[in-house]
Amino acid sequence: MDEVTAALFVPETKLTEAGMTVNINVEDEFNPVLEVTAANSTYTIPVNKNIVLEGETVNSFNGVTVYNGTHFYIPQAMVDFISK
Repeated sequence: MDEVTAALFVPETKLTEAGMTVNINVEDEFNPVLEVTAANSTYTIPVNKNIVLEGETVNSFNGVTVYNGTHFYIPQAMVDFISK
């Protein structure tokens, strides 16, 4: 995997490995979201968008999220933000 691909498509399992709780919510099959709980914060990451919702706050990033029916792939910048 080249450097750019590795920075733009990080599997959600990296968040789990870092001790966060991760849930792929597919209640709306056309708009799945990745729900992440880290410390005392909850983040919502919608598919095919470049944002992370932290409560009412919208945080924008370069790169979009992708869901392949099994795993979410998110930009490394999102992982870094949630891990802060």
